[in-house]
Amino acid sequence: MIQPCQINVSQLPSIPFVWCKSLPSASGIYIALSEDDQVLYVGQSGNMRMRWRSHHKRTALIAHNCSKLCWIDVSDTSLLAGIEKALIEWFKPPLNKESKLPVPSEQVENTPLIRLRESLGMTQRELGNAIGVTDQTISNWERSTHSPRLTLEQWANLCDVSKRSPRELADLLK
Repeated sequence: MIQPCQINVSQLPSIPFVWCKSLPSASGIYIALSEDDQVLYVGQSGNMRMRWRSHHKRTALIAHNCSKLCWIDVSDTSLLAGIEKALIEWFKPPLNKESKLPVPSEQVENTPLIRLRESLGMTQRELGNAIGVTDQTISNWERSTHSPRLTLEQWANLCDVSKRSPRELADLLK
């Protein structure tokens, strides 16, 4: 396991924040830094590049003068949540402090997106790959922690994979 106290964020591989969509396609932990290398946000993803196609903290990071993103490759995705938690506890990034209220499990089980995905016989990862988002994004949508904001291409992909028209999908996902 990674020891947070041994991590020097200025020595990790990094890219300028404006190039955020150029992160590696690998699984790992990404860390948003200010110009003076203050840790602003820590996150994890099975595919960092896809995660940054439409990251929910992008506007907040711009407001906090994020200057670069660094990362730690983690090939074993089962370790991501634990490493992310340890880094958040160690660095105490200001943008990780927002709490999320848990969604009751009975509400999660009945969401239209879950019913659609399950009717297609797909996992969150399979559906995410098919439409061009991460499995974490699908999970967030299913738990209603974030509202779907699909590009036209992603919407078209969802129509194709579900074999439904845009109107049918809109009605189904209300």
